Amino acid sequence: MKEWIETPKGNQWAIGDVHGCHVHLRKLIDLIQPNSEDQVIFLGDYIDRGPDSAAVIEQCLALKNKTQTHFLRGNHEAMLLAARKKGQEAVLNQLNRLDGLSLMVEGEVPEKYWEFFEATQYLFETENAWLVHGGVDFNQDHPFEVYEDLLWIREMEIPEAQTKPIVHGHVPTPLHKIKENLGEQSMNLPMDGGAVFKDRFPGMGHLCALNLKDFELVSVTN
Repeated sequence: MKEWIETPKGNQWAIGDVHGCHVHLRKLIDLIQPNSEDQVIFLGDYIDRGPDSAAVIEQCLALKNKTQTHFLRGNHEAMLLAARKKGQEAVLNQLNRLDGLSLMVEGEVPEKYWEFFEATQYLFETENAWLVHGGVDFNQDHPFEVYEDLLWIREMEIPEAQTKPIVHGHVPTPLHKIKENLGEQSMNLPMDGGAVFKDRFPGMGHLCALNLKDFELVSVTN
């Protein structure tokens, strides 16, 4: 489930973990103003923890009509899809456990949301970067094919031979550290600004977008 993304004529944005923060997402999209010549690539974890997961999915679906969109799978979507295989009670328990009940509409998860989750990818490659939700274990023989790692890894040892940075979410990172890694031209570029964690951890509360053409960083908070 790897996809090569052709370089667009316009901008190419990677957006970090949203986690139900629909206001952050609306502000960010208003700021970057993607059009039909741009690409917007989400790094996963659209749902849980934040105030309105359903509103986030609706915004993602609406974006498909105005720009080129690509959606990675996060570990939270993976957990929810796994719960669905066990039945409705498991889905409810999963959503309740991670403050994700805002995903439900009239008592259930709409079918179009399930279709959205099922269509998400584990990995994208662009001209300038690799994009995953979690990370890559380069000790594996085929590191970009170990999908559980791509969802869950939080620490990476990136070999010197690696020529493209790994742009990822999953690890809430203070904004100053995100900027520091970009300034150092690191091969490890976290984009999860902890949008949902503003009141819990210092330096958090940001939803980030990275332009993969020139590595310009844009972020919003509430």
